[in-house]
Amino acid sequence: MTTYLTDKNKKNIFLSLCVIIAVCLNFFEGIIPVSGIFPGIKVGISNIVVMAVIYMFSLKEGLLLTFLKSIFITLLSGNVTSFLYSIVGGLMSAFLMGVLKNNKNLSPIGVSLSGSFIHITSQILVAYFVINSSAVFYYYPFMLLISIITGFINGIIVKMLLKFLRGE
Repeated sequence: MTTYLTDKNKKNIFLSLCVIIAVCLNFFEGIIPVSGIFPGIKVGISNIVVMAVIYMFSLKEGLLLTFLKSIFITLLSGNVTSFLYSIVGGLMSAFLMGVLKNNKNLSPIGVSLSGSFIHITSQILVAYFVINSSAVFYYYPFMLLISIITGFINGIIVKMLLKFLRGE
């Protein structure tokens, strides 16, 4: 009898589940009240999954997860306008976190903070070019503050999650 659960298949199944979890978390965070206070802000809990995948596998898998997450969220929500913000912020963030994860001076918390900073900064720059107005930069300090808080919390969660997944 042939077994189809090779290590590669197990990895692909796990990554597919991570995509589903990240998409579900993205929709779940829509009910978190931060978005009502500051329109357009999400706490980024789906990025916990992206960062965990980057730590467990590699940058390549993290970028793929981010790309697929953005595609599925756009298809499911029908909000094509948000796709550009999502894909640019997500890929820039995943790329930076993938590069920084090997820095011995940074814990997952520092990596998460860096990712959240570049994520929101990239999205503000996209907004500037889409809207063609420097008014978006007045919103940046508020978004950055929320981003730093959520990046810190997400980093703590990823640190605990990695310990759990690694059996430490």
